[in-house]
Amino acid sequence: MRKSNLIVEFQKKFDLPDIKWKKFLSEVESGVPLKDICETYNVKYDAVRYLFYNLNMDISSKAKRKQSILELHKE
Repeated sequence: MRKSNLIVEFQKKFDLPDIKWKKFLSEVESGVPLKDICETYNVKYDAVRYLFYNLNMDISSKAKRKQSILELHKE
């Protein structure tokens, strides 16, 4: 499945229109703990981990998060 399709499905499932999705990604990029982000946007933690895994995003450190988000924007 294409990355864009995965993102669209995730956005639909958790009611994250583009504006919310961009805020969601900016919080991930800035290093806000993932569990806090999930609570804020009412998204399941496991679903986010699964999405990031399928998008080949590395969120293990702040620098890797930022790089992963930048690469995602390029694609």
